[in-house]
Amino acid sequence: MLLALCSVGLLAWMHWVQTTALRQTTAYLGELRLARTDLAKGFMQASLGADPQSPFSQDTGMALLRQALRSFEASAARLDPADSEQAEQFASSIRSFGLLLQDWRGGTRQDQRLAVSLRVAHSGLEMRAAEVDALLQERIESLTAKARRTYVVSLLGSLLALSVILGIVLTAVRKERAALHERIRQGRALEDSEARFRDMFLKAPVAMAMADGAGRITAGNRSFEQLFGYTLDDVPDVASWWTLAFPDPDARSEAMSRWEATLEDARRAGREFDAGEFRLTCKDGVERAVRISGIFLEEGVLSSFVDLTPLRRAETQLRLWAEAFENAELGLAIVDARTNTMLAVNPAFARLRGYEPAEMVGLPVSALFAADRRGQLQQMVETLNASNYAVFESEHMARDGRRFPVLLDITVLRDEAGRPMSRVAYALDLTERKEAEAALAAAQAAALEQQRQARIA
Repeated sequence: MLLALCSVGLLAWMHWVQTTALRQTTAYLGELRLARTDLAKGFMQASLGADPQSPFSQDTGMALLRQALRSFEASAARLDPADSEQAEQFASSIRSFGLLLQDWRGGTRQDQRLAVSLRVAHSGLEMRAAEVDALLQERIESLTAKARRTYVVSLLGSLLALSVILGIVLTAVRKERAALHERIRQGRALEDSEARFRDMFLKAPVAMAMADGAGRITAGNRSFEQLFGYTLDDVPDVASWWTLAFPDPDARSEAMSRWEATLEDARRAGREFDAGEFRLTCKDGVERAVRISGIFLEEGVLSSFVDLTPLRRAETQLRLWAEAFENAELGLAIVDARTNTMLAVNPAFARLRGYEPAEMVGLPVSALFAADRRGQLQQMVETLNASNYAVFESEHMARDGRRFPVLLDITVLRDEAGRPMSRVAYALDLTERKEAEAALAAAQAAALEQQRQARIA
């Protein structure tokens, strides 16, 4: 586009130069022709004014001749250097006529010889002026033709430049239109993204809330209301939240200190934050164990609240069961149903068999049965695989080879597909009961023998 504009500008400048030269040359030609007219009129008046009866004035004629000579001199000076020969001839004729005119004016004007010389010089000057006139006329025609050609070329160049500029403008318009459509598309995509984010925020299964830099809570999702029971009307700002969630002043002060310290550290590090676990009071008065974390956004702080209450309850129950498992006087064992190896045993179970609990982890169940009892073990496994619960009376073998009777109460735990995963066994040592039963049987046998002896006697 710049090249086209430069080309058009150059052509316009050339046209201006040519038209300027044409106007000047036309003006020069007009001055020359006016001077020729003055020359003719002045020479006629000067020649005829010598007769006292003539209506013409010699002084007026001389003034017109001097004016014509000045105009001729100016015209000769304006001729193109390429026409120097004609310019010199014209200037020479002007000088000759001027000298003769001075002689004629200063001498006797009735001198016929001087008058003839003056007429000859006048004719020569007129002839040279006519030649210069023709030269200027030819130059005018040449300049006119050049100006027309330049005008046509300028016009065509202007049209070409206009078409180039129009093409560039149209291209720019198309690009701008495409850019506008792209901005509109991006704007719509951003709106859709914001709508999706807003929808995900509201429907997220994790409780979330947004607080701006002024401490106003600007948004809370459904899970937040379901978890705590508070709405934005209840907690319009962070100060209200602290008051309701931590009704105890000491607990509130400690929680606020932890929160501010966590946010300050995260803000300096430029990362997300995890404030840890808090015990919060819900709208219904129930306390919940909640882990609070979040991120910094342009709009403020987005916090998420994970309810740990079920986990803490499960941990408490698990701890109680673990304590019961460890401290029970009844032997307890958990067996992997897929490998028939021990997963865990309590101290009572291990102690009776001469082991430490850790030593029995991974021990095959068959290690607890003597060789002559392995067949019973296989029957027990088959029975348990076919049912979820069974009670067996068997005999276990201790680490030192000692054998003792046991009562096994076994429950089978299965996976979602119904396959046995583990077995939980309660093992009761029957040694004392068996000894008592044997003693009772011996006493009964002795009593019967005494009765028999008495009848015989």
